[in-house]
Amino acid sequence: MQSISDKVLKGMSAFSALRLAVSLSGRADDEIAAAMNWSPRVANRIFSNDSYWPSFPTLPRLCAVLGNDILARWVTVNAAVLPEPVDAVDAPTLVTIMGELFGEMGDVAGEGRRALEDGSISELDARRILRELRGVLDKGAEFMGRLQANLEQA
Repeated sequence: MQSISDKVLKGMSAFSALRLAVSLSGRADDEIAAAMNWSPRVANRIFSNDSYWPSFPTLPRLCAVLGNDILARWVTVNAAVLPEPVDAVDAPTLVTIMGELFGEMGDVAGEGRRALEDGSISELDARRILRELRGVLDKGAEFMGRLQANLEQA
């Protein structure tokens, strides 16, 4: 699954990437912990804002449990240079990003409405909706990373 662009992952904090990967998995933290055979104590430390991470050898298995490659791609995207920190969100930026996110969601709705005009969803309709939906995912992931920066700076 490569629904989030590398551009969005570049500079994102490791914890933001972890939370994004977990969010996209659709699984609860406790489900992931059980699948990874982590004790509740270890899981709590990994899923908290502490600097405690899964071991390097377990990364492929974690990606498999999560059902996405966000963490592996985050490592690759940020390996060439030290990532520049993502800016935290201030009030004016929050309004801007939310407007952009709502705009992307409106684009998805527009394509969906267009697809339903003839009562069926063609291959072309599906491609158009997916293209717009990727915009929502990218903007949402960027938003998550920037909000996470607020927590990390607190």
